[in-house]
Amino acid sequence: MEIILYLLAAIILSVLRRVVMGLGHAAFYAKGSTKIDPRIKKYVDNYHFVATPEWYTSYGTLFFGILAIARLLHPELHFWSYTIQVLGSYLITMGSSGLGNYWYQGYINISANLPFDDSQENKKSEFALGKKHFWWFDIEHRNRKLATVISGISVLVGLYLIMK
Repeated sequence: MEIILYLLAAIILSVLRRVVMGLGHAAFYAKGSTKIDPRIKKYVDNYHFVATPEWYTSYGTLFFGILAIARLLHPELHFWSYTIQVLGSYLITMGSSGLGNYWYQGYINISANLPFDDSQENKKSEFALGKKHFWWFDIEHRNRKLATVISGISVLVGLYLIMK
């Protein structure tokens, strides 16, 4: 039953991701339009209101899928083994996000006519969800190449943890 709950969480997050991506496409196609439907105006005005929930739904889906696999590999339910499986799933999930971040930010940079690898790029990321949004320090933006290497190590450590 536990595995089914993790898979249901992953499925629900996957469905929500599809809805959020619909908002993203709507914002893209409405950009520059003279008449914007009020239901999508917030997303057109600030795309981070799409990007933040899209990230959480994408990587939440991955997290619960990996956790389900980890639990299938080691179904015993001891506090320590479960904690290690959750930690391993988290490291794989966050590492997977970080592995692509070098290129993700690079493409954003070139869309703003900046160098792909810009040492002067914004060192913060915007969090935007519901009615709240704020900028927070993002360590990955300090050195994206180093962050990519660390992310790869995170994935490997996470795989080791869920396999042992």
